[in-house]
Amino acid sequence: MSEVPEPCSPCCQVCQLDGQGICIGCGRSAEEIRCWLSLDREGRWAILRTAAERRRKLNNRGPDE
Repeated sequence: MSEVPEPCSPCCQVCQLDGQGICIGCGRSAEEIRCWLSLDREGRWAILRTAAERRRKLNNRGPDE
């Protein structure tokens, strides 16, 4: 049985929060960024999935949204 690998931080050095407190670079919330190092592997993977979905939604918004 293969073990799930340890995820890398999604930080891309674009550390700026939008109006809802979400980093425009990595898609994580301020709280998710703060607690990253204390999370276990599964918690980090969960954050990565959530952040990826946020980035997808941001990229699909129109100019007036």
